[in-house]
Amino acid sequence: QMEYGLIVMVAVPVIFFEKWRITKYFAFLSFALFWLAKFLHYYLPPFDKGNFYGILAPLNLTCTFIALFFIVWNFKNEFTRYEETINQKNKSIAEQNEELHTQSHAINQKNCELAKKNKDITASITYARRIQTALLPANQDLEKALGKDHFFVFYQPRDIVSGDFYWIMQTPPLNPLPNGEGAGVILAVADCTGHGVPGALMSMIGVNLLNEIVRNSPALSPDLILNQLHTGVRESLKQHESQTHDGMDIAIVKLKKENSNENFGENTHWTSLEFAGAKNPLYWLRNQQLTELKGDKMPIGGHQREIERIFTLHRFDLRQIPKDENNIIYLFTDGYQDQFGGENIEKFRSKRLKDLLQTIALLPLAQQKEILGQTIEKWQTEGKQHPIDDRLAIGIRL
Repeated sequence: QMEYGLIVMVAVPVIFFEKWRITKYFAFLSFALFWLAKFLHYYLPPFDKGNFYGILAPLNLTCTFIALFFIVWNFKNEFTRYEETINQKNKSIAEQNEELHTQSHAINQKNCELAKKNKDITASITYARRIQTALLPANQDLEKALGKDHFFVFYQPRDIVSGDFYWIMQTPPLNPLPNGEGAGVILAVADCTGHGVPGALMSMIGVNLLNEIVRNSPALSPDLILNQLHTGVRESLKQHESQTHDGMDIAIVKLKKENSNENFGENTHWTSLEFAGAKNPLYWLRNQQLTELKGDKMPIGGHQREIERIFTLHRFDLRQIPKDENNIIYLFTDGYQDQFGGENIEKFRSKRLKDLLQTIALLPLAQQKEILGQTIEKWQTEGKQHPIDDRLAIGIRL
């Protein structure tokens, strides 16, 4: 039994550890001597067994113990190599951890720098919004020109600053006589190329040019204002040299009041309406019937193939319209109707906008503004969409 046990002790490591060559040699020799002894035990005459056992048994045990020695020695070497491998891997992991720690520290530093730069940029743009807001007409100026409850402004920039802007200026009468006709208001709603900072820069160019054009020539009709504005944008951006396509889509309305002695405000009686548009339309609601006056399919600024860009003038005599009739005009930029949303993730589109305007036509203008905001917010939320553009709309009850 001891012999079988030794054979098993030798055989198992040899089977599973192929690299132990010396151990194999002694193990095989031990196996051979063991089975040779067994063979001789059964087949030799009884008188010869003692001599052979006296020789084979010591050799067998010697080979077995040598094999066991090498097994123990190999186990020790394997354990040492395994320990060295573990230590080497631990060292490698420690080095990698140190490198990761260094990289993490560098990333944290970069993140802090980016956060600071982002904060500074955001603060700078936020301050720019104050400047842009100062250029837009103040609410009291709009009330003075149009009447407190006779207008609304729906203004939702996509970013901190906006590429959409609105502009208004009162014009003096053309006729110096006390009852002379012609004093009025010119109103513009514009959508500049892009949004955010680039759009805001374009809006400042647009505001400055409109101020200059109308102050120098207050008698100009909206179509002629658009002609000069187009020329001014191209010259300001040197588009005849650079061939850039930046510009704006804009709608301009000019309202003239009944006589020059009449103050602007709540009870102003408008005698005429003039409209011209560069891509942007005017919506006119009369007793819940909507009419769309389309702008020309040409923007302000950008590439020009024609010799002179001429815009179409639409003129209406408001004295022929009963004063008790519900008359409202709306000016929109395309940010409202182009907003994606709804269950099918589609644009709001002009048809839905027109239907909405007809639905809310008889409501007070302040309530109409609120419904416009709620409707587009719901539309956007249903589709889980973010605003894609600035939104601007102005409504005026005539």
